[in-house]
Amino acid sequence: MTFRMQVTFTGYVDQFPALDVIVTDDKGSALVPVVVRRILAADNPKLEKSAKQHWLTMGVSLSPANSVEGINACSSASAGCIGGCIDHQGMGSWLRSIHVWRAAKLWLAKHKPALFYKMLADDLDRAESKARRAGMELTARLNVFSDLMHERNKHGRQVIADRPALQFYDYTAHLKRILRDDRPANYHLTYSRKEGRDTQARTVLNAGKNVAVVFNHANSDFPKSYLDHEVYSGDDTDLRFTDPAPRVIGLRLKYSSFDEAYKMIANGFAVTLPNIKPLVELPTFYVSS
Repeated sequence: MTFRMQVTFTGYVDQFPALDVIVTDDKGSALVPVVVRRILAADNPKLEKSAKQHWLTMGVSLSPANSVEGINACSSASAGCIGGCIDHQGMGSWLRSIHVWRAAKLWLAKHKPALFYKMLADDLDRAESKARRAGMELTARLNVFSDLMHERNKHGRQVIADRPALQFYDYTAHLKRILRDDRPANYHLTYSRKEGRDTQARTVLNAGKNVAVVFNHANSDFPKSYLDHEVYSGDDTDLRFTDPAPRVIGLRLKYSSFDEAYKMIANGFAVTLPNIKPLVELPTFYVSS
């Protein structure tokens, strides 16, 4: 199901920003008023995997690509990336409220960045206390579904720079961004390979950095190498800053329907290699729309 949102700021409730979100999907449209009281959360299954390594992983979940009117949160995304985005998988494939909250927070990030990053900083302070009580290390992924360049915003950069002992990380499809070395040292990036961009991926690998690649193969069937570099499984945890480099970080294809999987395989977003059993077999009759 496709979700599109329009967001309007309406004021404050108990000093927290209030917004009206019109969400439109295959079933129609609805206006949902929300009050955003936090930016950071730990409600993503992959982020939760990191707890096994004694890391408390918190994430900022914002609407991706062009799903919010007037905002492009993933300006380097490809068609395959947008079509197979994990934003609309799991409960995100049908539950409107998830997209309402993500849209509201994205609007704040773009239109009220000082407020957005102040709220993020307050959330991080609380999360650091929670991690200490649990005897865990805290890490924060600032783009669970989006690809905003937080380090290029003065407020965002300050939040990161003010916490040199806290590890931030993200995936990014921005080639220039991954190759720049002027971001804070505690903000780790992994390049996200898209269909038709293997040349850019090789550039990143040759620069000594990691590239995430979606494979249409089970983790146990990942190739030993791809793009002339060793493949390292990235599905056990989301702790990308602990990965050796330069490596191809293999990620298993995730999908909410077979049609979605077929599209990602057919357009090359998900890599299917010969002589290795595919996770999803592309039907011979399938024609990409």
